[in-house]
Amino acid sequence: MLRPVHFEIHVSDVERARAFYATVFGWRFQQWEDNPYWLVFTGTGPGIDGGMRLRSGPEPTDDTPITGFATTMEVADMDS
Repeated sequence: MLRPVHFEIHVSDVERARAFYATVFGWRFQQWEDNPYWLVFTGTGPGIDGGMRLRSGPEPTDDTPITGFATTMEVADMDS
């Protein structure tokens, strides 16, 4: 079965988001080289890891609809 293999969270405040996800879920973070991108390690065993980056564009307001998130799916053949 095909499954998600990576997710990406876009945030306005990296330190605040890291503190939240680390405290609530126990996730670990590692900055990727000198890029403004953090690898997200969600734990061990079955599951997926992801990434976190600074949001491009304005921060959502209370009436902003959810527009989605980035997810990478594993496929056997990209051309198919």
